[in-house]
Amino acid sequence: MAPPGRMKATAAIGVAAILGIAACSGKGEETAAPASASASGSAASAEGSSAPASDSPLSIVLESSGALIMSEVAGGLAIADAAGKRLATARGAEDLEELAMPTGLPAELAGVTRVSGRLPDSLWLSVALPTDPEKKKYKTPFFRLSGGKLKEIADDWRPLVVPWSKRRTLAISTSSGKLKIKVIEPFTKAAPADQPSSFVPDERCKKTLKLEEATSLPSGEVLAAGKCALGDDERPAYVMVRWPPFTPPRDAPAPATSAAAPSAAASAGGPEGPPADDEPDKSGAPMTLVTLSRDRLRHVSLVARSDGNVYVGATVEGAGGSRLLRVEGDKVSTVELPPLDEPLFDLALTEAGELWAITFRAAHRRAPGEAWTRVPLPADVLLARVESSGPAVYFLGGKSLQPGSPGLVLKLGGGKALSWK
Repeated sequence: MAPPGRMKATAAIGVAAILGIAACSGKGEETAAPASASASGSAASAEGSSAPASDSPLSIVLESSGALIMSEVAGGLAIADAAGKRLATARGAEDLEELAMPTGLPAELAGVTRVSGRLPDSLWLSVALPTDPEKKKYKTPFFRLSGGKLKEIADDWRPLVVPWSKRRTLAISTSSGKLKIKVIEPFTKAAPADQPSSFVPDERCKKTLKLEEATSLPSGEVLAAGKCALGDDERPAYVMVRWPPFTPPRDAPAPATSAAAPSAAASAGGPEGPPADDEPDKSGAPMTLVTLSRDRLRHVSLVARSDGNVYVGATVEGAGGSRLLRVEGDKVSTVELPPLDEPLFDLALTEAGELWAITFRAAHRRAPGEAWTRVPLPADVLLARVESSGPAVYFLGGKSLQPGSPGLVLKLGGGKALSWK
């Protein structure tokens, strides 16, 4: 059974440099980088790279004249153009299906930065507005796409959106300096008794926690990867936050629910915006903190299918090199990566447990119990993201990763092709 879904920061060909966001690295709501940042230190181009084999099993299923966003969502895959004009989805192994993108996005749009949520009818869009020259920052409005309609939920909020158990959806945020968690679908007047608790057991971590990616498992467990300082150590550690499935006490009151759409007058702590800045209590599913590494690592990707099938990928800051870690409960072990000529750029894990690892110019696959094998790419194609959709595997790429470059989506084994020219 596939997990309810994960929130992995989406990648856009060229949009990272346009927005100043590290959209091409597995980063989440908090992180930003200089416009030139990338896993290899500069924007990549296929020019001058060695031509891969012509017998690649990857086929182009979408060509775009502009930048693209791609992300795994519960039930499949979502792809949008950064201009906010087009949208396509794939459910499981099915071919891409183009959907009408409703109107309602801001007229002055720097780009769509993220698509997340659940298919078929609960997607969430994060977008970026042009940088304010006086404040030297950009705003990131947050929208809900449902029933063919687009509704603004907050004018500046970039949470991690995590499809959860019982067809619920969580928003997790640490951007305010505090961990905040709320159910954004369906609307509830009170937090469910089994909702992950926002109480952080380590006092120093509580003040320094920055989460970059989150996911959930079929069991209802919620996982997130990020950094925080622990105990007396002021250096940030690479950590995983786990909220195991929680059974509320028998006398716990059930939350009041409403099927009606949230009102426009809802407060910031209500369904239409970030949670209010209240002190977290200890109710709900308690948090477990797992130290992944004390080394200076930069998060790349978090993928999970079950409690014993959780992997995180990272690169080593300053020194170069990449790490692949497997997490089983509170135990962390190092997994050997294939030989990489460049830093690890993304991971994917299929429902059958096949693990994929990519760099800009290479793709590798490893079936359960087998060794890594390199998968040849089409000539001159660079990769920016790999995602699974049921048994299918998709890749976001292009001939160049420079700002404004046309984007490509490739599928292992191929399928019906779309053109967004």
